[in-house]
Amino acid sequence: MCMLIDVHTHIFPREFIEKRSEYASLDAIFAELYCNKKASMVTAEQLIEYMDQAGIEQAVAQAISWGTNRLCHIHNEYMAEVQARYGHRLLALGIFNPVDQSGAQKELEFCCNAGLSGIGELRPDKQGFNLKDKALLYPFMRFMWKNNMFLSLHCSEPVGHVYDGKGQVLPQDIYTFLLNFPDLKVLLSHFGGGLPFYALMPEVKETFKNVVVDCAAQPYLYGNDIYEICARILGQDKILFGSDFPLLKLERYKKETEYLDKNFQEKLFYGNAQKFINRNLDYIQQKFM
Repeated sequence: MCMLIDVHTHIFPREFIEKRSEYASLDAIFAELYCNKKASMVTAEQLIEYMDQAGIEQAVAQAISWGTNRLCHIHNEYMAEVQARYGHRLLALGIFNPVDQSGAQKELEFCCNAGLSGIGELRPDKQGFNLKDKALLYPFMRFMWKNNMFLSLHCSEPVGHVYDGKGQVLPQDIYTFLLNFPDLKVLLSHFGGGLPFYALMPEVKETFKNVVVDCAAQPYLYGNDIYEICARILGQDKILFGSDFPLLKLERYKKETEYLDKNFQEKLFYGNAQKFINRNLDYIQQKFM
């Protein structure tokens, strides 16, 4: 493997880490994920330090889905600084909450003007809106499409064990969203909550035209045969490596995928991500570099 790209990591400004109890009192989503001090949080510099150790060339650095656009903006300002400083290594994503439409539009415009490549990780169930609400989401998704931004969407398995952060972003809602916005580039986290299994149905597979899935948290969710099974249904080109770092590290995924042939491994850990984010990288370089 000559290069590695991780499309699912999370970073925070140091203030969020040092004052996690204070921010947990302000936001239920943050509290659920990070109230426990054992839940790891890292800055951009710590992510890059890990990337250097692991041999990861580039990573997509995601925010979390804050409940208010005021908190989204604090995170977005940090992501803008990260993109400006570390754009050769990190592709930073912003966040907004569409429930507050005026605030959401401001945040989306801020993210675009700052050179952020997309939005993520959006969590409609926790942010209080319906993923199937086309009228609410249309202006934001259209803006993202017009500005070549992609969406990273948190996805939940409708069955199985319960865990912190699982949520209720279920396959039927995701499917409706993809039908509503077929031209938008979408990264479905956590193997799309199982939606790829339904792509055995031709009409469901058609919705994956501009959609890819990542393998974030796979060792906690699925047996490692999911890579081969999902590839048979969607194709090898549709699966991207995402670690959910700092939750899990590269070594765990290498063990999980060592049975795959080298061509598939290269696509999984580099080639597919490079194709998916390449247009965004070119766009940013032309606009800001």
